[in-house]
Amino acid sequence: AAIQVETLPPAQVLADISGLISATLSPSIPDLPLPISTKVTTWGGNPLTRGSYSYLTPSTPPNSPAILAEPLGRVLWAGEATHSTYFSTVHGAVESGRREAERIINWGE
Repeated sequence: AAIQVETLPPAQVLADISGLISATLSPSIPDLPLPISTKVTTWGGNPLTRGSYSYLTPSTPPNSPAILAEPLGRVLWAGEATHSTYFSTVHGAVESGRREAERIINWGE
């Protein structure tokens, strides 16, 4: 599906995403604004990347994901590359998002 999306015009991607949001989320969150723009990468079709996820080589320092996960001032980082155990997985991406949400909730404590 990602490769197919890479071939669509940006206006079509925006229309399709807006339709999906309207059909699935808007009924339960009526005030949810629709997106106003999109950015589609072409990593899936790029012969040098063929998609994208983190990869730790044997020479990568083992604490690299933890270093990537450290906040930079008020900028927080989530994504599978920042998960110390489940890097390179969707599960790691989801958990890292939850980690950063928890960090925001507890920010002032």
